Order: sequence, then structure tokens, then C-alpha cells
Amino acid sequence: KLVFGRTAMATDICDQEFTGTAQEYLHRFIVAASHKVNSIQEIWFDDKLAWTLAGGVQGSFVGYLEVATRLEGNAGNAINISARMGATRRYTGLAYVHFRYKLTGNSKKTESPFASAVPSRITIIGEGMPCYDPRQDTSVGGSGAHRADNQATWTYGTHARNPACQALTYMLGWRINGLLAVGKGIPARRFDLASFMTAANVCDETQALKAGGTESRYRFDGIFSEADDLSTVLGAFSGAMDARFYDPQGRIAVKCIVNDLATPIASFGPADIIDEVVWSPFGDLAESYNIVRGTYTDASTTSLYQAVDYPEQSVPNTDGIDRVLTLDFAGVQSATQAQRLAKRALMRAQLGGGTLSCEMQATAWRAEQFAPVALTFPNLGMASKPFRVAEIEARVDGTVPISLAVENAARYA
Repeated sequence: KLVFGRTAMATDICDQEFTGTAQEYLHRFIVAASHKVNSIQEIWFDDKLAWTLAGGVQGSFVGYLEVATRLEGNAGNAINISARMGATRRYTGLAYVHFRYKLTGNSKKTESPFASAVPSRITIIGEGMPCYDPRQDTSVGGSGAHRADNQATWTYGTHARNPACQALTYMLGWRINGLLAVGKGIPARRFDLASFMTAANVCDETQALKAGGTESRYRFDGIFSEADDLSTVLGAFSGAMDARFYDPQGRIAVKCIVNDLATPIASFGPADIIDEVVWSPFGDLAESYNIVRGTYTDASTTSLYQAVDYPEQSVPNTDGIDRVLTLDFAGVQSATQAQRLAKRALMRAQLGGGTLSCEMQATAWRAEQFAPVALTFPNLGMASKPFRVAEIEARVDGTVPISLAVENAARYA
């Protein structure tokens, strides 16, 4: 499992054993992450707080529970409880928790809270993987000691909750003793790091809230499994920051979709077009959603990282038929962030939807996928009409097949 940001970690039981003259102690080792983590802060049994980093064991569990945490297992901090486990039970490179449950009462008149059963629902809350931030890397134009090829330089800070930095870290991968443990292990040279810097800055922008106060535009706190497909993981990151991953010039890049329509990367006209124009002014009626609803992760103590509904975003339908788009944001812990993302999807479905495809000459090489452009085409009554590049191909013969999607500044209100 990979843990990013502050969230409920994994609870994979990796070993257990009874000890004591009457087998009154149950030892259980639970791995919280398959990598180093920044902290383990709280542990809950069902809906009861059992342990905190600052205060230790809590409430009715005092005297019956011992907890030891390891942020990165190694030979020097191994927890050995018996000859069977021995000195090899070190969980090298992993974050884990050792529980010792006392199953019997401390006196004849008391009963252990674990007498009938140990808890099956455990919530381990903490701060996950240190992340690489190219903005903190002087070797690629940033400022700081981070290096993409040296995870010892990666740190945990606000950037470790930034989905652009997290996605980049996931694709770089985390290594234990030099071997790839989790993530994809893609070399740093395969990334357009400038695009990740730009996206990270967009995620960090401050947003004013209607109820007062502010928050960062986009944050992600969540957990993945190595069994998850790459598309699933990148889909979760992109969904949390309204972004698209793509590969201009053979390098992996990311683009947060923002209102950059006032500064198009290029302006095209009839002289740039060398083959027929195919204009589709309307999108698919089935995708003209007027309601967007779904869930986000509630980190409060009442929900303990369970999925709950965010306030749905809607506009009246125009034909008596409600069309609902369901968007779930498992890595979003802010209801207001979920609302912003849902509103963006709603307005994208309501405004625009038209596409224009044609073949342009080599002047279109200055555009790239997802970049804003302006098009003047009198035959269709277009004068500096805003579009976004949906698809583009630069051929060696100088021709550029291109597909443009209609844009509208009102989508970003």
C-alpha cells in the first residue's frame, strides 16, 4: 500500500502470536504502508480513540494495550517478542505498528476490554510518504535540495499533500535498499518537470470560501494498492486537481485545466488550415448533465475517513429530463474542494461541447495538447473564438492534424 497526505493508513495484519504463561497476551503486527511514512498520530478501535502519539494509550484501554510504532522498519528498531519471530522480524523499509493486547483482567473484579474479541475495525491515522517537489530542486530550476533520483532528499510538508507532487512521486517510485518497492520507477528524464511545477503551483493557490476563511485549491490525502492500475491511480490524482496527464514530445506532463483563455498560446486563421474543416457545434445530449453528485472522504472523528455525500451541484434541466453525473473523490477530504470540482464538471457539461477538426500547416506546431488557442474562421462566423486543443499530431511532412474543443470562460466562475 502507498499512503499520501494525512489519512487512514493500511491495516494489513502480517503476523500475530500469543505469549504469556496462560497465553494471555496477543501480539499483532500491522503494516500501515509499504514505505517510510512521516508520522503515525492516532489509532482508533471502532469509534473509540485507543492511542495518540502525544498521549499514549487512551481510556478503557489503559493497562490492557501496548502500542509501538515504526515509521521505517530496520534491523536497529526491530521488535522481537519470541524465539519464533527472532531478529529477522524487522519489516525492512515499511511503516508498521505492534500491538500487545492483554486478554485477561488485571484483577479478579476487572475484565479486559479484549476478553471477548480484539477489535476488527482499526483506524491508523498518520502522515504518509515523503514526496519529491521539483520546485525545491535547484538542478531543474527550483530552489532547494530535493533531487528526483535521491529519495533521501524528499521531505514531508505541504507539498506532500499536493496532488501534482504526489503523482510525480508515485511515478518515480519508492525504493527499499535500492530496489523498487512501490510506484512505477519511471526515470526522471522521462518527465516534463516544468509542467509539474506549474500544476503544483495551481494546486497551492489560495481559494476564498463562501462561509469565510480560505483553503488551498487542490489537496489529496489517500491510499493506493500496488494492485491498482496506473490509470486508476492517475485518474484519482487528476480528478482531485481537474488535470490531464499527457505526453508531449515523448515526456510525461500534466496540465491543470484553469481559466487561461485570455492568453491563448496561438491564434489561428484560414491561412493556417490546409484541409477540410469538420465542425460539430453540439456535444452528446446524453452527456449534457445538469446534476453532479457523489462522495468525498470525511476525516472527522464522527466518520473516521468514511465516504459521505458532498452537496450536489445542479442547474434546472431544459427538457424535463435530469441527467446525473456521479463523481466520487476518495482522495478529497474537503467538502468545498469536492464542490468546486463538481461545479467545474457541471459547467463543462452545460457550456460548450462543440468540436472542430481539421488539418493545419506547420504553424500549428506551436500549440500542444490542452493548450488554449483562438480561432478566426469567417465561414463559420468565428472571430478569435476560444478553443482548447483536444488532440494534435505533428507529422514530419509539416502537416498537423488537430482537434479543438470549444471553451468558455464562464465554466471557471
